[in-house]
Order: sequence, then structure tokens, then C-alpha cells
Amino acid sequence: ILLTLGLASIGCLVAALAVFSDRAALAGQAAAAWLPGARARRLAAGLLDAVRRYARHHTELAGVLAMSVGVQAVRVVQAWCLGHALGIEAGLAMYFIFIPIVLLIMLLPVTVSGLGTGQGAFGWLFGTIGVPAAASLALSILFIALGIVGNLPGGILYVMGDRQARQPA
Repeated sequence: ILLTLGLASIGCLVAALAVFSDRAALAGQAAAAWLPGARARRLAAGLLDAVRRYARHHTELAGVLAMSVGVQAVRVVQAWCLGHALGIEAGLAMYFIFIPIVLLIMLLPVTVSGLGTGQGAFGWLFGTIGVPAAASLALSILFIALGIVGNLPGGILYVMGDRQARQPA
């Protein structure tokens, strides 16, 4: 867990430096020039340019950060509520440790919507604190289902907005 937190912290620090530090941006441009292949150099330069466009938008970045942390906290509390309903006796602190790791594992582009990787991650992590495999599997399936249900309103709004844009005025 400490390794994961350390790597995530280093990644956040590098991203913050790329956004807010002109010196770091210049160093990033110099490093991108050394990458092998024209495509890799172009991609790195484009990524750095895209990130640097946010350098003057501190308020917006702080708002997005706060909302992102809030959404992740809600996801953790949702998982805790599901686990509690299933009789899993793990404390909320364990969910705040495990669920972000599970979510990162589910983001790996290996399966559709993290199916399989999510179940494995739930079973592995919750198994370390004595949660039975059946309970962690049920929790993982309900957690993914809750995510799908939570995204349905946005999908409906997306489809409806797209339909309205196609209609003549």
C-alpha cells in the first residue's frame, strides 16, 4: 500500500510540475526530444503542450481536483455500504485503502469495464483481511453494477442531447 501511495504521489508531483513549472516544462521538452522515433517525440510534445495549457487556470484545476476527490470518496462509501449490507465486517478505513487500488486495477485495459480484474482485485485485497471469497465476489459484482446504474442518467442525457442537436430548428 505504501508503494502504491508513493508511486501515485510521485506521479501527481510530476504532473503538477509539468503544469505549473516553466523549468519543468522546458526539461520535459528536452527529454521528449531524446525519445526514439518521431511519433513518440510528437506524442510527448503534444501531451506536454496539452498539460501546459492549464498552467494559468488554478481555480478551475482546484475545483476539478476537489470534485474528483469527492467522487472517489463517494465511491468508497458506496462500497462500504454494500459491504456492510453483505455482512462484511471491514472498517471504513480498509475501504479507503482498498477501493482506490481496485479502481486503478479495473482501469487496466485488459477487460471490458474491469470485469474479471475487479473481481480478482476485490478477492485478493479483501481476502488479506479474512473476507470470504464469496462475499468479496458479491461485493465486486454489486460495486460494478452500482457504477453502471450511477452512470445511466448521464448516458440518457447524452443520448437525449445528441438527438436534440440533430433536430432542425
